[in-house]
Amino acid sequence: MTSSTPSTPATPRPPDGPTGPDARRVPDVGVQVVVGVVLLVEALAVGQVLAITGRARLEPVITQFGVQPEILIVVLAQVDVAQAGAALLAIVGLLRLAAAVPRIRRARSDGLASGIRTLRWIEVGLTWPIVLFLLALANGIATPAALVPIYALATAPALLAMLQERVEIRRGHRMLPLAFASALGIVPWGVVAFIQLGAGVSGLEPRGWVRDLTLVMLAVEILLFVLWWREHRRGATEHALLRTEAVHAVVTAVAVSVFAWVAVAAATTPPVT
Repeated sequence: MTSSTPSTPATPRPPDGPTGPDARRVPDVGVQVVVGVVLLVEALAVGQVLAITGRARLEPVITQFGVQPEILIVVLAQVDVAQAGAALLAIVGLLRLAAAVPRIRRARSDGLASGIRTLRWIEVGLTWPIVLFLLALANGIATPAALVPIYALATAPALLAMLQERVEIRRGHRMLPLAFASALGIVPWGVVAFIQLGAGVSGLEPRGWVRDLTLVMLAVEILLFVLWWREHRRGATEHALLRTEAVHAVVTAVAVSVFAWVAVAAATTPPVT
């Protein structure tokens, strides 16, 4: 009769990369918190400046009823672009701080371990549609029939980027959702550009700060898209994920800060007579 000693199964070695043990740690939480606090402080500062000066940069949202020669133009609302800039700072700041909440931090860590960046796309889906909506208003696009599609199309990059991470492309280019995101995402910018060109041809060029701010925001979104494209193309390694997360947080923070303070400067600077 032969006795055998039961063997202890070997503990599998954790894989390297985004699914390894280090994926549970999110080293950029400090960056997210600092960015969030700075943005919230800026939002309060913008609100204080506007309250002290008592000035506003109002852009009307209008619609019209009837047909010629009897057309009734109705102002549905007036949007204060500077105050909206403060709200934008607060939204992005709160989303950055949310990354430090334990429950969200764990979910984000698990997501990054699988190449999923949900919090980033939520931020993109909230931030850039608001930016484009406000820029469209400042450029003279004032009807809901144009503003609503601009806002809706501006959400497309975030939605398709989420799809890129969650769906396996069995046929065609594996970056197809992100390619569609770029094709749809440029449409609202094209609408704004056509309005600027049309105003220039008719001798009613947009205000200097509006033109310059539009170009700066377009350049920032192109930069972010290039970062996303390179990140997906190279593969979701842990180092690349965390680096791009931190870069994305800083670049977005700088962009919304520039937007808000330029709008404040335009609102508080007396018009040149």
